[in-house]
Amino acid sequence: MNIEVIPQKIHKDTKLSLAAAKKVQVAAYARVSTDSDEQYTSFEAQVSYYTKKIQENPRWELVKVYADEGISGTSTKNREAFQDMITDAKNGKINMIITKSVSRFARNTVDSITTIRKLKEIGVGVIFEKENINTLDSTGELLLTIMSSLAQEESRSISENVTWGIRKRMSDGKYSLGYSRFLGFEKGKDGKPIINKEEAEIVKRIYREYLEGKSTHQIVSELEADKIPTPAKKVDKDGNLMCNWRPSTIISILANEKYKGDALLQKTYVTDFLSHKAKKNNGELSQYYIKDSHEAIIPPEEWEMVQVETARRNKPSYKHSGATVFSSKVVCGDCGAYYGLKVWHSTDKYRKTIYQCNHKFKRTEKCSTPNLSEERIKQAFIDSLSQLDRAQVLEDCNLAIETLRNDDTSEVRVRRLNAEIEVVVELVKKNPNMEQVEIDAYVTKYEDLVKKLNAEEHHLESKCAAIKRVEVFAANLKNLEPIIAEFSPRLWNLLLEKAIVGRDDTIKFVYYSGIENTVKI
Repeated sequence: MNIEVIPQKIHKDTKLSLAAAKKVQVAAYARVSTDSDEQYTSFEAQVSYYTKKIQENPRWELVKVYADEGISGTSTKNREAFQDMITDAKNGKINMIITKSVSRFARNTVDSITTIRKLKEIGVGVIFEKENINTLDSTGELLLTIMSSLAQEESRSISENVTWGIRKRMSDGKYSLGYSRFLGFEKGKDGKPIINKEEAEIVKRIYREYLEGKSTHQIVSELEADKIPTPAKKVDKDGNLMCNWRPSTIISILANEKYKGDALLQKTYVTDFLSHKAKKNNGELSQYYIKDSHEAIIPPEEWEMVQVETARRNKPSYKHSGATVFSSKVVCGDCGAYYGLKVWHSTDKYRKTIYQCNHKFKRTEKCSTPNLSEERIKQAFIDSLSQLDRAQVLEDCNLAIETLRNDDTSEVRVRRLNAEIEVVVELVKKNPNMEQVEIDAYVTKYEDLVKKLNAEEHHLESKCAAIKRVEVFAANLKNLEPIIAEFSPRLWNLLLEKAIVGRDDTIKFVYYSGIENTVKI
């Protein structure tokens, strides 16, 4: 009996031909998912281990140890080193990849299988040491699918435990801030926010200028002109702090309750552990509001004034212009158009700026309301404030606030409509086999109730806004000096709804409290 030995032709791990003189181009992939010191030690150990392992094999040639540090493994999209490795493999630079385990490669079954199949199509294998899986084996993909599913469940479990821990801390009133992107605060020794005095001045400036009537775009322009760094503290290629502000950043700062010393927790939540996408919490989960949780940069009263001002500017019927402090406030008594700034003799020594009706010459009949200088408007406002019987006005404000608060008509209607909607929903749930005619009737009923509910909720929001507006008016009036010596842009913006210019050289001042008076100019 003759026995012929057929020599080995391919490598048992890489499945590549042994006849080829060229060494197998091997890469390794390492990853840790947090930035802790212990994990960093593990990270360094992985890199060192694979470098040594590949270099010790005479058939292998080290391409590179690709490593992602401090990045979650639930998705491959945000792992730069991983993506670079896959690109190099597609470009023929890698024949084989070694990694510690399936969970190091990816904890997402779909990502794992998709990536492995793409690599397999171009003859690149992946060896998972812990599970002893070679993806080029016939059983490799089946084993990988099973192991990836287990890794995904492990990731889900870890995510749920972390989420539970975070929510438990919130319910106990404990929280942390993203200090690296949070203007005005830094982490104190006890872990709580403390004020960064230099940055706090920027926050105060933003609030002050907003209450003086400036738009968010104007504030952005002036911060950039003064070379004020943004909260993110990003640097350019030369290492200089960048100053490219955005209106959305200003809006976020103005709306953040942490600047008045409070903290609203769980504003957002992660929808699932794979995508890590955050969604605004509109009531899907509990929230936790902590009053006086830390030192305030902005007095609570001023913060509330800003929220009232923002609500006013966001009204569909209101168009805010921050061109000057008088924009969108001074109104023509003849046609109802706003007054605008005009420049006469702009290029000679007789140059003069005045305010006049924007539609003065646009109608068939020219408006007869007078042109006004800035000083005349300012003095008229001072005179108007001085004429107010403050004690009586404050009494009227308190009565108005009490009346609005005692009117619970909208609250009662909202509760009743919500109860009716729940009844309709339960009836549909209990009768899954109802006829289409009945379904259509319930749908119509449901839509009608929702429409009424939305209207009542809007009315309720309007009532709350009115209460806040009168409270702001009363607070500012109460703090006025006995004698008003100079014009205040802040008071103009916070107290006054509009100033109507009459053709008889008068201005009627209409305040947010509903008080009106007329001044001769």
